[in-house]
Amino acid sequence: CVQAATGVLDGRFDRAYCLVRPPGHHAEPDRAMALCLYNNLAVAARAARRHGARRVLILDWDVHHGNGIQRTFYEDPDVLYVSVHQDGLFPAASGLVGETGAGAGAGSTLNVPLPAGSG
Repeated sequence: CVQAATGVLDGRFDRAYCLVRPPGHHAEPDRAMALCLYNNLAVAARAARRHGARRVLILDWDVHHGNGIQRTFYEDPDVLYVSVHQDGLFPAASGLVGETGAGAGAGSTLNVPLPAGSG
């Protein structure tokens, strides 16, 4: 993901798309979680910002909410995190519609919890 992000910014690639396994989106800044040791998308987003990207969009389309990505960027106005996930699944305590960011990052998180069977 880091090579994809920096490659687009350097002009080596016109576009990049990362299919990532394991997803890593549960890993939080201070701990691994749910088989995710590190958060590869968070690492790539930070690399893109260091490489000159003014803003980053992370679209997380998974049956589970990416609590680690949300926690990492919840107060960051330069990273828009959009999560489309099944409502009520692990981690059930996050991914709610009302969780939209905090502080400078207010409005930079969008959760779209869908009912089971939506996809």
